[in-house]
Amino acid sequence: MNAFLLAVVLPVLVHDVDTLNSVTVTSYAVSPDAPVAVTSVAAKELQAQSPQKSIPMALEFEPSVLSSNEGGTGLGYSNLRIRGVGGYHTNVTLNGITLNDAESQEVFWVNIPSLANILSQVQVQRGLGTTSCGPGAFGASINMSTATPEEKPDAHLGVGYGSFNTWTPSVYASTGRSRHGFYLQAAYSYNSTDGYVQNAFARVQSIFASAGWVGTRDSFRILFLQGRQRSGITWNGVPLEIYWHNRTWNSSVGDTDNFRQSHIQANYIHDFGGGISWNTTLNYTKGYGYYEIDGARDVLDNNLWVLRIQLGVDKSFGKFTAGAYLSSYGCLHTGTGYSNDASKREIDLFARAEVPFLDVLSSYIDVQYRGVLHKMKGPDEYMQNLDFDLGYNFFNPRLGLTWTPSSRHRLFVLLAYGNREPARADLQANASARSEHLTDCEVGYELNMSFLKASVNGYYMYYMDMLVETGLLDAGGYAIKTNIPHGFRLGLEISAKADLAKWCTIEGNATFSGNRTSFGHDILLSPSAMGMAGIVFRTPFRTEISYRHKFVGKQFWDNSGDAGHVIPSYNIADVSITQRINLPVIPNSVIPGSDPGSPPRRVRMSLGLHIQNLWNRQYFSYAHAYGVFPQPPLNCLLSLRLEF
Repeated sequence: MNAFLLAVVLPVLVHDVDTLNSVTVTSYAVSPDAPVAVTSVAAKELQAQSPQKSIPMALEFEPSVLSSNEGGTGLGYSNLRIRGVGGYHTNVTLNGITLNDAESQEVFWVNIPSLANILSQVQVQRGLGTTSCGPGAFGASINMSTATPEEKPDAHLGVGYGSFNTWTPSVYASTGRSRHGFYLQAAYSYNSTDGYVQNAFARVQSIFASAGWVGTRDSFRILFLQGRQRSGITWNGVPLEIYWHNRTWNSSVGDTDNFRQSHIQANYIHDFGGGISWNTTLNYTKGYGYYEIDGARDVLDNNLWVLRIQLGVDKSFGKFTAGAYLSSYGCLHTGTGYSNDASKREIDLFARAEVPFLDVLSSYIDVQYRGVLHKMKGPDEYMQNLDFDLGYNFFNPRLGLTWTPSSRHRLFVLLAYGNREPARADLQANASARSEHLTDCEVGYELNMSFLKASVNGYYMYYMDMLVETGLLDAGGYAIKTNIPHGFRLGLEISAKADLAKWCTIEGNATFSGNRTSFGHDILLSPSAMGMAGIVFRTPFRTEISYRHKFVGKQFWDNSGDAGHVIPSYNIADVSITQRINLPVIPNSVIPGSDPGSPPRRVRMSLGLHIQNLWNRQYFSYAHAYGVFPQPPLNCLLSLRLEF
């Protein structure tokens, strides 16, 4: 289960009237009128959290999101479920390029440390949402956007130290944009932890560098990104009979997961004027790594090529987007006595239209064709011949309507249909595994006022030939799934956020759902009730105190309905205390590219104390047939951030 770090494209969005306009890149962002249940988390919100948190853990308090970390520290392997939908069904993109591994269809967040330092926002779509390219878009989507260079040079340094010998140093620097539109960016992070569970250590780092140019109608960027990880294997969990007297036990002590991945991308954008734009991205990713279990190595050696092209039109009578996504993936799986060569090629054609009419209504049409060729040949790690030559053709339509009687109110309805092919592990477990199909109906209402934002969303997701997890794992840690005739998820999501005053904000969300298989049992890892309540205080002395409390109802770890196969309900609370300080000014003479006549810049310092599991609960947040995953008792981390 090695990490697929990042397949990045960094299109340039700038707002200067003399440079390329941000309207040129919209295919992966949800417009305000789109009939989609969506939550956006800004960079400042991500950076205010504990720097040890991976993106799944940073999103754990968002509506319908359930996160867990294998080692208990936020670093290492993390998983995220939205409405009970697992990572293999959740499409994750960074600036429109999918991060889901082509074969497993998972995203391995262990290789993405300090990602919050280079993001402008994270957008979580629940349900089928808007069209996403690549595998995994089957019930939830996470769309991430990278931060763009400021006009002026800027930099920040960060470091954190906390429980379980956890370190989180990082650095970022940008030249800003010169008068001629050129810029450079670079970032580095190295995170390490010993972990709460035995052998849950993680040593992960990433290097990012990019150079680009922004003109009046054109932009170009090229980048290099490399991630490396070495971590202990923890995916077996702790057997329940051992958990009660040794919560940190691990059967895989000494086993490791090692992976590195390098990316080179080039992105070109041209604005034709009149709201018409063209966007082209070419991406190459090289990955290599291995598991080492009981001294034996299983090696992955893969390559990924991606070409994405897109035409966008933004007019008063509507917004239109069309494009294509072509990818070619190859992976050689080798180990003692076996060699399995796999390839996967995909072509996606997509088109989207948002057309307003009658002043207060807007129609939404979104269609996608996916063609997939998946081939495998040779014995696999179980010494069985894994010889497949499979082809899939999918048509995924979405139709919606949005009613906006005023800027304060929005009501929408969406009907969407999606298809997804089985993953490599599905075919290993069952050579006759079939593709699955999902019909999703969403109805939502949003209230948007100056001091209050609230939403109510109802959904019904009906699956045919559903590939549902069994609660079992294969030797590589992948969930074993099987087709069942049908299943459904029926739920209600409520969220609200209110600014009571400049010094106080309260927020909360709740999800109530029924999740059933065709056999009448609860779908595993899908609690029927969960919610969050939080409050933020701000003092006149630039101190901010936030408290968030989350409740998760009981959930089954398999689909049997057995009362003994339950993750009990739990309550947890996190607290963050941040003190911001403005340090003495920095003379412009020491800042490259600064205007001597401009005001001198201050150094902004933030000191943070981040406490997790404040009430010291003993609980486990995730489980399967082989073990449970205990989360640590009260733990904390101190952080320091300097912004220049």
